Amino acid sequence: MTPECFDVLLAALQDDPVFRNQSNVLQMPVDAQLAIALYRFGHYGNAISTTMVALWAGIGYGMVWLVTNRIMTAVCWEEFQRAALYWPTGAEREEAKQ
Repeated sequence: MTPECFDVLLAALQDDPVFRNQSNVLQMPVDAQLAIALYRFGHYGNAISTTMVALWAGIGYGMVWLVTNRIMTAVCWEEFQRAALYWPTGAEREEAKQ
């Protein structure tokens, strides 16, 4: 992923309510959460284990799960999908099949 693409994705996700809380304990910055989740998504096999990702990121393995869950919650947010995803029409799907 290019730095520009990362920045665009970060801008689209950072206002999601999942990254805000009512606690006195601050969340990890959204850019760090996104980087950790993308690292995890970009690997497979043993490298994707929460322990390996935690060692790479210097965080607890429970935080890897939490960060991944937050990013996926934001990506599944309806407003993000409307703004960032494009679903082809039936005609476009048929044309692509040809």
